[in-house]
Amino acid sequence: MIKQIKKRLAGVILVSLTCISVVIAPPARISDVVENKSVIDEQINLEQQTNKKMAKNELESVYVQELVVSSVEEEKYYDGWTTTRVNVRISPSVDATVLTTYNFNTQISYKEYNDDWVIIEYGSSIAYMAKEFISNTKCEYNEINIPSHKDFKSYMGYKTITDKESNQYKIQSQYAYTGTYGIRQVNDRYCVALGSYFGVEVGQYFDLVLENGVIIPCIMGDFKANCDTNSQNIFTESNGCCSEFIVDSDALVASAKSKGSISYTCEEWNSQVIAIRIYEKNVLN
Repeated sequence: MIKQIKKRLAGVILVSLTCISVVIAPPARISDVVENKSVIDEQINLEQQTNKKMAKNELESVYVQELVVSSVEEEKYYDGWTTTRVNVRISPSVDATVLTTYNFNTQISYKEYNDDWVIIEYGSSIAYMAKEFISNTKCEYNEINIPSHKDFKSYMGYKTITDKESNQYKIQSQYAYTGTYGIRQVNDRYCVALGSYFGVEVGQYFDLVLENGVIIPCIMGDFKANCDTNSQNIFTESNGCCSEFIVDSDALVASAKSKGSISYTCEEWNSQVIAIRIYEKNVLN
């Protein structure tokens, strides 16, 4: 009896095995493979970008630690002055985070870091600045206060300067470029014309000091004609302004065009000029 049962069970198992279907998955479509590869590539790219950002943050974190340590060390620092507007960075790299920007002729205390960078005192800590923008001598200047007047700031097109033998033309053709707000600039300074009262030469550095404390860095680009200015040759008779910006008329911002005044290029500039700060520096010398 037991033998018969075993035979029957063996028969049932044999029949069941013969009825099992083997399912083989079809090969993946090429498009699926491509799509998957694209996803993988995107993930790899994202990981690489994340790693770069983490590496930069880690590097800057190391420099921050160095800043704290270095700030308490007693080391010899030298006096210096910036030769242009220059960025102050958290580490010695042009890709490093910018902490702030110093204006031309800003006094700093610095020490050597390497051939390209210096360490400067920055608040209670330190920071880094490109060495090429530092001078060991201050650029002297004379500041002339001017009488109260309108905050109007006129402008003229640079293409009206046509005398090829003049320094005005030389500035525009060899040094200037169309910069912020569509104003012509040289070394990040705005090209402006002044009256003869100030005794500024073409190519010379000067600042417009505004009543609200803002400083507009300028360079002498042309002269206001004496016949167009008041008896002291300070203000233009027709509009009462002391400065005339030199612009690229095609690129000038709409706000200045509509108002007829450079004061409306930005809120900070909508203030009266109270002084002219004239530096002993000229790009043509």
